[in-house]
Amino acid sequence: MAVIFEMDYEWAKKFPLDVEYYSDADKERDDRYWKKVEEKNRQAFHKAFYDKTYNTTFMEERIEHPRSAEDVTQVLRLISGDHIPDDTLWLRGYFSKKFKSIVEQHEPAGAGFQFFPVKIYDRQDNLISEEFYYWDVFRRIDAIDPESPAIKTVAGPADGRHRWTIGSTRSTGVRPTKENLRVRKEVMGDFAVWRDYRYDPSKIFMSDAVFDDLMAAGLQGHRDRSHAFMMQWCEV
Repeated sequence: MAVIFEMDYEWAKKFPLDVEYYSDADKERDDRYWKKVEEKNRQAFHKAFYDKTYNTTFMEERIEHPRSAEDVTQVLRLISGDHIPDDTLWLRGYFSKKFKSIVEQHEPAGAGFQFFPVKIYDRQDNLISEEFYYWDVFRRIDAIDPESPAIKTVAGPADGRHRWTIGSTRSTGVRPTKENLRVRKEVMGDFAVWRDYRYDPSKIFMSDAVFDDLMAAGLQGHRDRSHAFMMQWCEV
């Protein structure tokens, strides 16, 4: 089983923590990465065009773009808040050492995701943390079961060029419960986390085993299963 991992923004309002790039060099690392993504997509487009295999559908969404260390911000500055609570799971896209440890207990980093360490300084340039990481989830697969009762295509038939969305109860006749949202075990295997390029590549799917361990650890900053927007998926 799996969930779509979601940040808890209500929790974030209680602890208004925010960070910024420590220097222009750190911002340039991010900018350089996105330029590389753009170039890699352009090259893939041209190759497919000349090979006569070009298909606009999911051309970019299917391409995995793992970051290299030189393209990741290494230093941040805390600009809102005075300290980082010990049980904090995330901080503006950067994740705690405890979170990293739990995820890596289920799958080693490298094949589908990776963590890069960052240092965080306060406004007086005092080092306050070396226990946060940029989490790069670059694995992209097509794992949603087309027979899921609560799933429908965005437009048109499920012909290989389709995208999935969670349909309303009125449009599908069923509620989007765990039994009606399904992922294929043969595709996801034992992955800890992944993105589904037919659904929404910005969303991170997480196995139930990883999520359960996060809950047991008491880390704060993510939605639990009781949240109205927390989508749970069963395996078939």
